Amino acid sequence: MYTNITSYDFVREMGERFPNYMPRGAYFELYQNLMDLEEELGGRTEFDPVAIHSEWNYFDDIEEFFNEYDYKYGHDFLEVVENLRIDGIDVILTHSGTFIARAF
Repeated sequence: MYTNITSYDFVREMGERFPNYMPRGAYFELYQNLMDLEEELGGRTEFDPVAIHSEWNYFDDIEEFFNEYDYKYGHDFLEVVENLRIDGIDVILTHSGTFIARAF
């Protein structure tokens, strides 16, 4: 049995469980991405906040990403994001210029 989770429910739940992990706006963009993926795959996804928190990493800037991972394929932010996508790594660019990447 599944319950539909709205963007509000998702952002509220993730923000309450992991308040300092990423801004609420980034949680909203992650929700949108997960819903798009669910639609693309034609299935339903279980809402598991701990698994989502474990699978996705938030970065304020490219230097923070470089410090976290040894991935320096590109000279600027957009080039690195494009190369990550080419390598099959899910990346979400946020409206604020930050990004969220699936852990790899």
